[in-house]
Amino acid sequence: MRDIQLGDNVFDDKGNICNVIAVTDVMTGHPCYKITFSDNSEIIADADHQWQVDTYCNGKNMGNTIVKTKDMAKDFKKGLRNKYAILVADYLKTEEADLLIDPYVLGSWLGDGHSYSARIYCHKDDSDHFTKEFILAGFAAETYPEGHAYVVRIDRKLKNVCPFGHDKDILGWINRGCAECSRLNAKNYGRRKRGTVELEKHKIVKTFSRKATELNLWKNKHIPTQYLRASFDQRLALLQGLMDTDGNCVVKGRQEFCTTSKKLADGFYELVTSLGIIVRRSEKTPSCTYKNKKVFGKKAYRFSFMAYNDLPIFRLKRKLDRMVEADQQKRRITETRRRRIIDITPVESVPVKCIQVDSPTHLYLAGESMVPTHNSEIANNVIGFFIDYDPSPILVVEPTIDVAKSWSKDRLSTMIRDTPCLTKKVSDTKARDGDNTLTHKSFYGGHITVAGANSAASLRARPIRVVLCDDVDAFPASAGTEGDPISLAAKRTTTFWNRKIGIFSTPTDEGTSRIEQEFKTSDQRRYYVPCPHCGTFQLFTFKQVKWPKGEPWNAHYECESCQKIITDNDKARMVANGEWRKDNPAARKVAGFWINELYSPWVSFGQVAEKFYAAKDDPQTLKVWTNTSMGEVWKQVVLGRNSDQLLKAKCELEPQTLPANVVALTCGVDQQMQGYWFVVRAWANDMTSWLIHYGFLPTEEDLDNLIFNTTYPYADGSGSLPIWRVARDTGGTKFKESDVSMTEAAYWWIIKHYGRGPQLFGTKGSSTTLTNRFKIGEPLMSTPSGKSLPNWFRIIQINTDAMKEHVYYGLQQAIDQAPNALYLHKDTSVDYFRQITAEEQRMNRAGQKEWVAIRKDNHLLDAEVLAVSLAQPQWVGGGVNLFRGRVNSPGLVAPKARKVHSAGVAIW
Repeated sequence: MRDIQLGDNVFDDKGNICNVIAVTDVMTGHPCYKITFSDNSEIIADADHQWQVDTYCNGKNMGNTIVKTKDMAKDFKKGLRNKYAILVADYLKTEEADLLIDPYVLGSWLGDGHSYSARIYCHKDDSDHFTKEFILAGFAAETYPEGHAYVVRIDRKLKNVCPFGHDKDILGWINRGCAECSRLNAKNYGRRKRGTVELEKHKIVKTFSRKATELNLWKNKHIPTQYLRASFDQRLALLQGLMDTDGNCVVKGRQEFCTTSKKLADGFYELVTSLGIIVRRSEKTPSCTYKNKKVFGKKAYRFSFMAYNDLPIFRLKRKLDRMVEADQQKRRITETRRRRIIDITPVESVPVKCIQVDSPTHLYLAGESMVPTHNSEIANNVIGFFIDYDPSPILVVEPTIDVAKSWSKDRLSTMIRDTPCLTKKVSDTKARDGDNTLTHKSFYGGHITVAGANSAASLRARPIRVVLCDDVDAFPASAGTEGDPISLAAKRTTTFWNRKIGIFSTPTDEGTSRIEQEFKTSDQRRYYVPCPHCGTFQLFTFKQVKWPKGEPWNAHYECESCQKIITDNDKARMVANGEWRKDNPAARKVAGFWINELYSPWVSFGQVAEKFYAAKDDPQTLKVWTNTSMGEVWKQVVLGRNSDQLLKAKCELEPQTLPANVVALTCGVDQQMQGYWFVVRAWANDMTSWLIHYGFLPTEEDLDNLIFNTTYPYADGSGSLPIWRVARDTGGTKFKESDVSMTEAAYWWIIKHYGRGPQLFGTKGSSTTLTNRFKIGEPLMSTPSGKSLPNWFRIIQINTDAMKEHVYYGLQQAIDQAPNALYLHKDTSVDYFRQITAEEQRMNRAGQKEWVAIRKDNHLLDAEVLAVSLAQPQWVGGGVNLFRGRVNSPGLVAPKARKVHSAGVAIW
């Protein structure tokens, strides 16, 4: 990076050559981190360096985003999962090179060739293959046995020409050998000097040995630079030669290559990476005991990678036949298309440098593993424009003052520092006049004030011409006690006739989204694009994205008028010829703009469909996709006071009977002073669920009888099913007429019945401390009264707020007859309806959503939360949709438990 200058060329993530259009000076003293990837490669990066990553939550791809190193360091691990991944770059697209030696021949010699003669060693069965390949490459090869192996000689055998191309008839003979070679190899200085004959006067035959000498390969095996930047076909041929001789195809089609040459190992790593393949490199020094002494061998370098038969890295048939096909249904080929970030560690600061490239994706390849990484952000267009062309007082409002300071430090200051036309106009950061601080920067003709929406004082400081409110859906409802922060900021512009107010945000929930309300009062401009077939102008909407069943990555767009297929190749032309149209032209004073991810030239229809496919079964992830990819508000399901809507969630199922496709039963138990409220739910593999049993049990004996002695029959008479998992709430004080606390009673009940039948979980609710919906707590050593517990005992925490949203979402899906529905049986009572709708979501004074009780009894809602939680794929050991047969049902075999979790829970 230190040597890269303006105008140099680098590769982008598509493998194309791009130009460096901006660079910074070498910077020192910056916080740095070492980033380790799943292929063991490492890169040291500045804390503020940006990465384009795929973010994963609960195993689902939440979409592509740009994140700074220091932000990834905070949460790159989610439990045992790696949250961030970077897609592997495409193969390098380079021109065909004029190479001295055919790349396949060179690769074969580098793999199993003699280090200072033109021959390779191979098995008898492979000798014909190599002989034919070398002859096709222009060499007169011949094969002969030598010991237990066969030798394939590459060079053409001419009686009067030595392997190095010397004409012995001209330069002399010595015992049928070459006099010139003898002179050049002589130890005597005088003889060696006399060997420097003017060879250009003589015809030099370009044998393999001669060419290898010119490439400095003799006793120096390595891959020359010109081969590493040759065309794709030439590099693939080189790899095929290496793999045919010294490579192997092992378990499940995985490939390996080993060498003891450090130079060859380095070249091999770069060669494979340049073909768009992730390769894992490891080193090992072999040792053995000889005469009671440990003897060490030469260090070996081993490479392991996965390539499928759509990229044939072998020519030798017996190896080529062992490659496996790239079948998405049979294997996880996606893991060969991305690098997971497995560790981010602070390291001692090193010199750093940032560049910007003219790649359409703003990405370039960094490090020997060619990891795609993002541009530095050289400019912020709006603020940069006003500083340079139209100096004005500017106010930037972020959700909080802390976020505002971080934005000023990480984005604004670096923009000013790296943009020459701005650097000379904004006060020096080292000046002591107070004109350049984190929250206030002065320049000729204006200034920038950075404020937080939670600080009323920062919003009313001075007159402002340009107000920019960023991420307004994260703003608090009031700036302290002084009211709406957007209105307070807008009042600062009153004295300017040419004021500008910009409000930006990703939308959130319907009815509470600020940006939704602002957009409704604007002229509502949306971008219409013409169909390439019929010319009809239309919006890009997700309902017109179509794909073959189970293959969202193969999605295309369908014109809403002529129904013809629109591909990603058509998108760029459509967007270029599109136009903004006002849906509300009566609002003349406010311009509002809306657009979604389908318009992006850097995101295909298939990628958007894949994100939806990964998120569709979970309301939490679907909400994120709806807000961020589609730019639409999330329609919050709040049944609330009107429980009559739930009548539509009923189905024709008799209580305590099971539909034929049910595979598992879960039970949630909410303990109260008087007894136990419970809910039993039946689950199909596709996460459709049916309420089959609920009620109140006054004693623990009644609870034991329900959990351990009750089975539920199938409606078609095909058998019955016991309960699979039980979650018991461990909160509360004391049971009625008992000195034992409800918490201790729950603990001892789980310990007493461990291993008896269903999997038993103790739970606690947590609305504020959990970012995910489930968390396994630390081992509990004692009860509240000090009694010791087994060292395996743990409690599962549940984010009850998130799960209540999940339950309401499922009930709404049942009303709409949609996937992931939570149906009710035909005899569901009014008491169930009242309890399940005993809470509703409201906005508090701080502008935050919270669940508020509108009726006293909500026990069945709490039990539903527990029962629904147990079935989710994110739960310990996976959810019911991981099963392909009935769980513990008579006549059918349940999956074997892989291991027993430290909490005593069998993980299936």
